[in-house]
Amino acid sequence: MDWSLYVGVPYAERGRGPTNYDCWGLVREIYRTGRGITLPSLDECETIEAGMTEHILSRFEPMSKPYQSQPYDIVVMRTLYDAHIGHVGVVIDEQGNMLHLHSCASSVIENVHASLFSRLIVGVYRWAV
Repeated sequence: MDWSLYVGVPYAERGRGPTNYDCWGLVREIYRTGRGITLPSLDECETIEAGMTEHILSRFEPMSKPYQSQPYDIVVMRTLYDAHIGHVGVVIDEQGNMLHLHSCASSVIENVHASLFSRLIVGVYRWAV
């Protein structure tokens, strides 16, 4: 997978591509193009937290040791402002680098072990279905 194709993609609330995405839309596109897996949409869900809990996490296996993440693992995070699940990214290598979208910005690669992310991570999940 050429992860660089997804760096710099602009954010748009409920963005589903191909010119912009939200964080879940980007993860869905990466799974579709890189693994041939169509993940469920969260469009009908009131919040990303409700959607992740109801539709997504049941299809993924939680990793007991997030530092052993592998490409395509999904990183689920709380928002900076409260304790609710509000952000996701996808691991791109064994060093813990993650591709994700900042709201109101564009997609970037950052390490999940960075101090900010380590405090916000709810869990790292691997496709299990």
